[in-house]
Amino acid sequence: MDVRQAQSYLKRGRELQRRGHPERALEQYRLAVAADPKNPQAKLALAIALGERPPQESPPESVE
Repeated sequence: MDVRQAQSYLKRGRELQRRGHPERALEQYRLAVAADPKNPQAKLALAIALGERPPQESPPESVE
């Protein structure tokens, strides 16, 4: 567990989110949680970022 590294990832993620790069921010939040799995701020930031993602389109079903 690396608390300082997690905080660094979290800070970068917030900055990327603010600048309009949600997918890159999401990567940073995942790294923050991996670095410090008990960090509630990192978990919350990741959950919020995942909740803000547009729904993934399902691949079209094949018609036979």
